[in-house]
Amino acid sequence: MHAPTHTANTRVSPRDENAYRLVAATYLLQPGTPFRPLSANVATHNVEAQVGDPHSILLFYKSLIALRNSRPSLQKGRYEAPKSTGWVISFNRIHEGERTVVVINYGLQPAATTVAGLPAKQALRPLWPAAGRATRSNVQGQARVKLGPQSFAVYAVDAAK
Repeated sequence: MHAPTHTANTRVSPRDENAYRLVAATYLLQPGTPFRPLSANVATHNVEAQVGDPHSILLFYKSLIALRNSRPSLQKGRYEAPKSTGWVISFNRIHEGERTVVVINYGLQPAATTVAGLPAKQALRPLWPAAGRATRSNVQGQARVKLGPQSFAVYAVDAAK
């Protein structure tokens, strides 16, 4: 599954920080060892230039790596139920009973998608953003997720209560 790079009328600028964040989320939340080559702007986008900036790409990477390291399913889990609809992709990561759902909107408009392949009637607790909106899977094992433009959400799937 490859991330889209443009719409019919608009290209996503590689200088756009939202695009950088989506690339990071794509690398860090899928299976395998995350790797990203140095960018052409390494002189201005480096650790020294970003230390102390609460909105920096550095802090974003650190937060996303901490999320990955906190979830065995994100570190070494199976990749299941991948789905691509328009500019939105979703997939499940599963390891030893722990399930994490990732949904990424590469588009420049808000989007909604139905995530499938879930156990029935399970709570989806937001991990990213932490203040995100919780949802539940229905009896068919599907959950509806809404995302803003160029954003992503990560959910822990918790047993029904």
